[in-house]
Amino acid sequence: GKPGNNIQLTVDTELQAYIQARLGSESASAVVMNCKNGEILAIASSPSYDPNKFVKGISYSDFNELRDNKFRPLASKTVQDAYPPGSTFKIVTALAALEANIISPKDNFSWDGKMEVSNRFFHCWKKGGHGEINLKDAIIESSNTFFFSLAYQTEIEELRAHLSNFGFGKNVCDDCFMPDNGLLPSPRWKMNTHNFGWFKGDTVNVGVGQGYINATPIQLAYYSAFLATKGNINKFSFVQDGKNANKNIFNSKNITNIDWDNIHESMIGVIESPKGTAGRLRSLKDYVIAAKSGTVELVSTETKEDYQIIRETEGKRDHAIIIAFAPMPNPKYAISVVIENGESGGSVAGPVAVAVLNSLVKND
Repeated sequence: GKPGNNIQLTVDTELQAYIQARLGSESASAVVMNCKNGEILAIASSPSYDPNKFVKGISYSDFNELRDNKFRPLASKTVQDAYPPGSTFKIVTALAALEANIISPKDNFSWDGKMEVSNRFFHCWKKGGHGEINLKDAIIESSNTFFFSLAYQTEIEELRAHLSNFGFGKNVCDDCFMPDNGLLPSPRWKMNTHNFGWFKGDTVNVGVGQGYINATPIQLAYYSAFLATKGNINKFSFVQDGKNANKNIFNSKNITNIDWDNIHESMIGVIESPKGTAGRLRSLKDYVIAAKSGTVELVSTETKEDYQIIRETEGKRDHAIIIAFAPMPNPKYAISVVIENGESGGSVAGPVAVAVLNSLVKND
């Protein structure tokens, strides 16, 4: 026999331990990447458990406790659980509109806070809407109706083809264990699954990361890294030696480098602008982060009063999500954080992401 090659994992054990402690007992996950080379630096699922209990055979009581725990510690949430991406998805919808020449960065639109599609109203999170707004401000302020409109002007099959470039609906990791591919829906899938045809309202919902679209936390981290590198990244791996790395490159006909810069500037504004939806993170760091937060509805409600009733049941509260990359203007790290039932991406998932990025940037 001959000795095999040495394998050096890319996971930073100190970072992994820090994130695991930071998530605590929350039902949550976080994935951190080196977006320059595709290295997985940390991949944390919470709550965790002690694997040593399985070494000599776990007791029935210990196993039943793990199995029946409502926060599912046995699940690897980072690669096996999928969530609607919420408002984090608006960036890729914007890029799809730019690619299809539906919009230019300078175009202004005016919305009153709702949009009607086939006798159904789609509402903005801000009562009365954002008034006249362009793409940059729509990202910064996370205008729902702006992105409803962009999605309405696309065809679902064209949108699906665009989204797959960003890692949605497919495996983005070379050596993750039993990864879920999430859900990139199609009219055929809906007919086979729900026995209903595809409606334009379904496309509108997908455009803001709600409805049938689902993504795993590692797909969200890949999406974040893909945005950071302007569509030029190695496929993710725990063993990234640089020799045989699979490269994913987004070849666009209409998205220019200036467009990418504008997207980055908008994502910086999510934190740095006075109108940014994650402005509360501004004081938590001393460098520039590009980000997009999201609040994922599990139960659709018409009014805040209705939601207050719904949130009395913890399991029906919105999920909190954020994607981010830093330090700008030459990002090295990309991250996704999902806090189940955390309600606010900016105020709940955001501080976790910033704390993790702080620990990385400080040690560089």
